[in-house]
Amino acid sequence: MKHREWSETANYPGRNCNCGADPVSSDLTEKIGEVLNNIVSSSESKLRAMSAEEIAAEWWWQWDKKRGVEWNTYAFCKVLEMHKERWRRWEEMHNASCCVVERVRDKYVMPRVREFLAALDVHRGGHG
Repeated sequence: MKHREWSETANYPGRNCNCGADPVSSDLTEKIGEVLNNIVSSSESKLRAMSAEEIAAEWWWQWDKKRGVEWNTYAFCKVLEMHKERWRRWEEMHNASCCVVERVRDKYVMPRVREFLAALDVHRGGHG
C-alpha cells in the first residue's frame, strides 16, 4: 500500500484560495513535504520489518490502581485504538487486506479486551 504524498493532502494557508500572495513559498512547502514523506516512509519501512512478536511486545497498558474505573477505561480505549491501527497496518503489509478487520479483531484486539475485563474484575474484587 503506497502512502499518499504529503503535498496531495496538505491544506496550508493560501492553497486553493484567491486571497493574495501565498504566505508559504513553494520551495519551503516542497522541503516540508519531503521531510514528512521521509518520516512516513521510514515509519512504514520499520513496521514492515517488524515481526508479530515485536508488535505484540509494544503493548504497554496496565491497570492504574491509583485511578478509578472510568480513567482506566479511557486510558485502555486510547491505547487499544493505537494498538488496533498498528496491527491493521502490519496485517495489510504482511497478509494482504482481505479479511484484515476480522483478523485484527479476533487475533489481536479481543485478547486485549479480555485482559482489560480480567483487570476490571480484579479491581472490583472478583476472583479473576
